[in-house]
Amino acid sequence: MTHNIRLATTLTLFLISCHPKKTTFSFQPDTGKTIELSILKESSFRQESLTRADTTRLQMLMETTQSTDGYSMLKLTFKNIEISRPVQYLNMLHSDLDWQAFLQLFNGHSLYARLDSTGVVQHIAYGGDIFDSIARISHLDKYTVNGLTRDHIGVDALKDLLNRFFSCTPGIGVSAGNNWQNTFFLTTKAPVKVNSLYTLKERKADTALLEMQGVLSARTGEGSTLYFEGTQTGRAAVSYSTGIPYRYELNATSVYTTPYYKVQYNDHYLFSR
Repeated sequence: MTHNIRLATTLTLFLISCHPKKTTFSFQPDTGKTIELSILKESSFRQESLTRADTTRLQMLMETTQSTDGYSMLKLTFKNIEISRPVQYLNMLHSDLDWQAFLQLFNGHSLYARLDSTGVVQHIAYGGDIFDSIARISHLDKYTVNGLTRDHIGVDALKDLLNRFFSCTPGIGVSAGNNWQNTFFLTTKAPVKVNSLYTLKERKADTALLEMQGVLSARTGEGSTLYFEGTQTGRAAVSYSTGIPYRYELNATSVYTTPYYKVQYNDHYLFSR
């Protein structure tokens, strides 16, 4: 009888250790699972009388190849890409380029990212020589390929997108009403500091409902005048156990100032799966 009790206790402890309860709200996706992501970025800028709009839509497959308490490795594969046609650039160089067919050449190509437990990207890179491959198929040189896509699906642009959507977890356990801050830098704007304050409004089973308010800023040097500043707000429904949003929508308004002119930016982002 005693032997059976000990055996049952040992088995119970083993099962608990195999299925630990997740107590921290951190970025730790399930290894081996593939999730389809949809990302929308709508931007506009205004400089005096000049106004321009820009839209990027990405569908990607995200596979977690490795996940620990400290970091996660992701493989992100393009499934579909839609980008506003860069008319001026194409008219100057390749007015006859089939823009949508060109974008489809990226489908099936992957990039790899390492993120820490708060969802901040530590490293990101394309797999293989993707730009050489697409240059050969499209009969363009790789510098043109890079120039046409850098601001939308270049390494820095994708790093900024992932940071916006994934760096929303504190890496600790939190309850409704708790606040925390996360900070990262936009590398496409040389660089802009993004400081966000998150609030866990409510938790329903595995879904954490968040609200965010943030400040964007950049200086020419320590203690110098701001040349880029803005604000952003957002709402998200995030998996408490994995840190991956189910849906995350945010809006940002910012101003870039030089001695000669100002540029105002308005950005809308939507992440869903």
